[in-house]
Amino acid sequence: MWAISNNSKGQLSLISEDQIQAIIRPEENLERWSHFIFPQPKTKDLDKPRWVERELKLPNGESWLASIWIEPSTAHKAFTCRTYDVYLALVEIWTQRGKPETAFYTSMSEICLQLDLEKGGRTINMLVEECNKLLKTNISWTLSYKLNAEIKTVKNQTILSTFNYSSMSERVDKSDQFDKVCEIKFHDKILQNLIENKTIPVNLAARKLITSPIAKVLYNQVDTILATNNRPYSRTAKNLVQDLQLTASRYQYKSQRQKLVEQLQTNLNGRRLGNLNILNVANA
Repeated sequence: MWAISNNSKGQLSLISEDQIQAIIRPEENLERWSHFIFPQPKTKDLDKPRWVERELKLPNGESWLASIWIEPSTAHKAFTCRTYDVYLALVEIWTQRGKPETAFYTSMSEICLQLDLEKGGRTINMLVEECNKLLKTNISWTLSYKLNAEIKTVKNQTILSTFNYSSMSERVDKSDQFDKVCEIKFHDKILQNLIENKTIPVNLAARKLITSPIAKVLYNQVDTILATNNRPYSRTAKNLVQDLQLTASRYQYKSQRQKLVEQLQTNLNGRRLGNLNILNVANA
């Protein structure tokens, strides 16, 4: 058994101003479902539609089937946890711009700075690819999207409605690839939730310290759970393989699952959550 819990002894007064400012507030629906929407990069069939379903009890007592459906564009695979990092960086930049309701402008240099990435050709290609995923991947929410305190159905939503950035092949001057201005605008419903603070805190500073993509997915999952629940979150190693959408055959033996647990412990133990508590991770 593997357990994660809050340690509420961490006091706000002991946290630096930089750490406090690094806690950003992303759009609530994406955060609550981030473990499914933004999985680890080796998740199977990321180039195909994926969905999750659950039974929902309506106020009148009726049962309905709620779902989230993700459909990538033909030119790009769907989101991963790397896409979520880029989205969080864009939210932080948008916040620094004063939370405009119109499009805002940034550069690849500024996104790199937010994510502590070194500039280079591979980095810029990755950032452009992830922004294109945010622009072109559709999410359809059936009785799953929270807007104005109500659960709504929203079809074919993208995270960005605008991403204007010319490719290297379109430029006369190749030297400005990182500093050339690009235009960004969030989808209207996401923008509305961001402006109205329909959000959940994410500690971007802590998340950037996590090197394992698998651990990043779990960090957001338990961060959401422990934000409102002080009881330990306990899962078996087999449960984690399923939760994190890992290839079951790769972890069929106990020794393989033990290595997975050790990797998760190394990456997550002692990390600060969005509610500023410290994460304790232990074998139970």
